[in-house]
Amino acid sequence: GILHSLDIFTYAQVASWTKAEREWVDGYLSLRGRIEREDWVKQAKALAKGGVAEYIRVFGKKPV
Repeated sequence: GILHSLDIFTYAQVASWTKAEREWVDGYLSLRGRIEREDWVKQAKALAKGGVAEYIRVFGKKPV
């Protein structure tokens, strides 16, 4: 996938992104703010911590 081509393989990696890293990935992939808008870091933190069950606990729905 696209993230794999950037050596990004785990939710834990996304969960630890700094603002600068989020901005770089967003710009490099021409996502036009999608990372912040969809709160990828918060989603990744939930998934890294406890998988789908934790995601549901945090967001009240299954990940898409």
